[in-house]
Amino acid sequence: MKDIIIRGATIRRELFFFLLSFIIAFGMNLYAIITFKTLWAELLTQLPFLILVTLVIYLIILLARIVFLGINKLLRIKKNKSSV
Repeated sequence: MKDIIIRGATIRRELFFFLLSFIIAFGMNLYAIITFKTLWAELLTQLPFLILVTLVIYLIILLARIVFLGINKLLRIKKNKSSV
């Protein structure tokens, strides 16, 4: 069976996007706590929900990246065909 090798740069890039997703979700949680004047203990009590929101945001970013790469690839194919 062939081994799958994931480059360090790929792992760092995906960790960056996941961290970005977590920061966005955490910021949304902070905004909700400040806006609705609730207890600061909700930063810890809402952590499972925060992780779920982080995953949803990460999947949205991943979908946007896939669409962007697909469109970019289609434009390259059309460009190469028109120059022939």
